Amino acid sequence: MTVPSPAVISAVYSKKYSSAAYPDFFDLVRDAAEVIRLEIDELVRLGATQIQIDAPELSFHADAETSARYADMGISTEQMLTEGMDMINDLANVPGVHFSLHICRGGVGDAWMAYGSYDKIAHRVFERASNIETFLLEYTSPGVGSFEPLAKAPDDKEIVLGLLSAKDSELESGEQLQRQIMDAAKYFPLAQLSLSSQCGFSNGACSPADQQAKLEQVTRVADRVWG
Repeated sequence: MTVPSPAVISAVYSKKYSSAAYPDFFDLVRDAAEVIRLEIDELVRLGATQIQIDAPELSFHADAETSARYADMGISTEQMLTEGMDMINDLANVPGVHFSLHICRGGVGDAWMAYGSYDKIAHRVFERASNIETFLLEYTSPGVGSFEPLAKAPDDKEIVLGLLSAKDSELESGEQLQRQIMDAAKYFPLAQLSLSSQCGFSNGACSPADQQAKLEQVTRVADRVWG
């Protein structure tokens, strides 16, 4: 099951219109966290043991232009990567539940929500997400950079490399995917890496046949690398 990060609400926050009710943006985030906590509690009550927290706002702060725009609204990168991450980590503190964190860069349409590498955010994200067991990282957006930031992740975590595009129907080369995985393994243990698409396929860019081909490619490459 997937739930949103509390601070993803920054995408709809307006300094002009929202500040009357929430002069401090993080008061809004704290209220959002309370609602998400109730949702997680209900999911766990119903039997969920795997919960993914979707946090596209973290990718906004890997992008200098986007983070500057948020700074103009009083939403600082520093606070997002400290207090914002602490709220995510608190939500993931549920015994018996495996929590994952997806740093989404945009799954809808052709546009990306943010650019830039993980260098700017990796240290704080990995440092403050002690309750997160798996990180799902998109690696198909422009400017995403190298795998070097993976070296900042604790070695008891799992990292899913989002190397197949959900925005492009062209099938990625198996050889290229293997090279990318082995490149990532220079910075993080191979046994704790895995492979996926960069996001879900709901944007309609890939037909059902395209989706099947990409998922079959994931299986083939995974068998070669980890089989």
